[in-house]
Amino acid sequence: MTMRRYTLSKEERLSWKRYIDLLFTQGQSFVAFPLRVIYLPLEEKMPARASFFVSVPKKKFKRAVKRNLVKRQVREAYRDVILLRRRCPILRLISSMTRLAPARSLCAAIRVA
Repeated sequence: MTMRRYTLSKEERLSWKRYIDLLFTQGQSFVAFPLRVIYLPLEEKMPARASFFVSVPKKKFKRAVKRNLVKRQVREAYRDVILLRRRCPILRLISSMTRLAPARSLCAAIRVA
């Protein structure tokens, strides 16, 4: 019996500098509390449903351990929700939380996004 790994594939991680620069220059944004979503719809065929990355401001969470926890929570909520989703654009999810939030509120915010 093989165990399935529930990790993000390379295609789902936004790591190409060209797309990140496009996201910052031409991206559109909205707030789905507790997340701020910056997205860029692309006409090109992408191998994954969406490519995204998560950032948590150091101003809100001083300790790296808590920032990493928030990133893990957002990625987990993304994995739970994206299974039901159609193709979507390149995303940047920015946490606007000041305290740790329950997973249910993160899932609801990603569904809105």
